[in-house]
Amino acid sequence: MRVSWTFMHLWRVADGLIVEHWATRDDLGVLRQLEAGAVRHTVGP
Repeated sequence: MRVSWTFMHLWRVADGLIVEHWATRDDLGVLRQLEAGAVRHTVGP
């Protein structure tokens, strides 16, 4: 099974230096892909 996800990084630069960094990733999107794979591979009623 292949899954993919998105990351986003934002930096605030002041006077030529990175002074803040924010990051986020799509964990919900990964969980949805994993749950879909689990359901697809399940056998039974």
